[in-house]
Amino acid sequence: MVTALHDAHDRVQGINAGADDFLTKPIDETALSARIKSLTRLKMIMDELRLRGETNAEIGGVAGNSIMDYSNQIFDANILVVDEDVFQAEQIYNVLKHRFRSIKILSDPVEALKVGIKNNYDLIISDMQFSKTDGLRLCSEFRSKVETRYTPILILSEDYDKNNLVKALDVGANDYLTVPLDEGELIARVNSQVKRKRYQDALRMNLFNNAEMSIKDPLTNCYNRRYFDAHLRNIVKDSVEKDRRLSLMILDIDYFKMVNDSFGHSAGDELLKQVQKRISENIRVTDLLARFGGEEFVVVMPDTNVSDAYTIAERIRKIIAKEPFILADKNATHNITVSIGIAEMQGSDLDDIKKFI
Repeated sequence: MVTALHDAHDRVQGINAGADDFLTKPIDETALSARIKSLTRLKMIMDELRLRGETNAEIGGVAGNSIMDYSNQIFDANILVVDEDVFQAEQIYNVLKHRFRSIKILSDPVEALKVGIKNNYDLIISDMQFSKTDGLRLCSEFRSKVETRYTPILILSEDYDKNNLVKALDVGANDYLTVPLDEGELIARVNSQVKRKRYQDALRMNLFNNAEMSIKDPLTNCYNRRYFDAHLRNIVKDSVEKDRRLSLMILDIDYFKMVNDSFGHSAGDELLKQVQKRISENIRVTDLLARFGGEEFVVVMPDTNVSDAYTIAERIRKIIAKEPFILADKNATHNITVSIGIAEMQGSDLDDIKKFI
């Protein structure tokens, strides 16, 4: 929704009526880019959640109503606010306290990083200016930690601070608010980002906690070949209908038989679980990870071209090769490598998916 600068009442009414976000005229290029990225990412997550529900139904699973219900609820969200400006932090608290379950205010960025990692927050709101550290650094630290990698970050920025704002969005901030704060805009931005987090959480719940064990690999707990074959057809069909890129990678553990022969099959099983963990921590929530064969994994990446798929594959290859793996005997470690193949879907022949994989 696009509104005039003075139409605060209309903005609030628009959000209450169902608008997801708004821009004020004259439209700022940085704001336009940030809003589009934020909303399209949210839409991708919602589409993937819907697709996985359809696939579960097709193979005899449950629709996952409880997951959908959870993803649509945001009133019980936990929000962390990091701000040295006492007046500004109090303003945020007063606006949000009647809409969300818990609002925690911290002024120390170092303490905030520890608290944010320890607790599962639905949103982190952080100022860009601190006396002892750089707000960009704090944002980057939050994004680099596994515990907060998928937590949305909403930054507070002075209207004139365009360069730092662009840098913050590049290092991992999801959206921003200019100060002095507008109450209607604050509510809109927070609602949008909390929804995004809930949809992400719902996808991860669907991925790791699905009760239908028929679609899961019991060893690695990622999707099995049966689910992959069923869901790939839905993903391909959806990508063709929406004219979107779609890429896929297959990973094969090198010399895996040697691990079983040298350390035993229990060590090989432990290795597979740890490889799955490293892969899942370095792909998007909308990507589909499945065990393709004995020591093979497959990742389907919607909205991804072959060049970006190569970058992701190279990152995963380095992460797996960098640190040794701990085997069944806690004192035994082993370095491994993986070979990765990538492909991008070409054309729209849905009956010939096997060529794609």
